[in-house]
Order: sequence, then structure tokens, then C-alpha cells
Amino acid sequence: MNSAGRGAKILHCSNGRRELMGSRPGSLESVVKDEDFLGNIALTAREWRAVGELSRAYGEFEPVELRDHVGPVALARLIEMGVAERGPTPARFDRRAFPVGYRLSPLGWKVMKRGRAPQR
Repeated sequence: MNSAGRGAKILHCSNGRRELMGSRPGSLESVVKDEDFLGNIALTAREWRAVGELSRAYGEFEPVELRDHVGPVALARLIEMGVAERGPTPARFDRRAFPVGYRLSPLGWKVMKRGRAPQR
């Protein structure tokens, strides 16, 4: 058993970050993941800008085309880290033109409250 807990895997990303994978939401492992993430992981400037833009969605999945300076690479990275979520857009948007929307996950709101980097 590794230090991350039973069933969890540590993912070594290309940019040197370590993340826990394989934990269930609401489980003890997911809480450890959130605390570990908030205490150790700093976002890049592009990721932080994307978090700021996604924080304006207020709980709905909004099309990324409505947000300035948010690119597909930063969004993919935030989804991989668990900071952002992807889902169907609400009816107020043209679903044929904008079928997929994005918003911050609960971890994303914690990151927004914490700031770009953990306090040292």
C-alpha cells in the first residue's frame, strides 16, 4: 500500500505535480486529496486566469466562448486536476452552438478562496 492510501495512485505529471487518482468523491481519500491539493499545488498563470473566469458561472455550466482568455489546454488541465467540471449548457444558451459548458467544482471554489498558490 502506498502513502496515498489503498486503491489510490499517485500520478506524476509532466510539469512535476503530484496528484492522487482513483479516490471516490466524499470518501476520506477525496478529503485527503483536497487538503493535499490545497496545501501543495500552485496553479500556473493561465490556470489561475481560467479559474477566475469560470468563477463567474455561478453554478451553471456556461460555454467557454463567453469567457475571455480561457483556452482548451487550461480547461483540460483544470478538469484533470478536478478544479473544473464539464457538462451540458442550460436552456438559455443555444445548445446547438454551445452544447458543452464549464464551471468550477467544489474543489475549484476552495482554490478560488485559497488563491493561486498555497501559503508558505
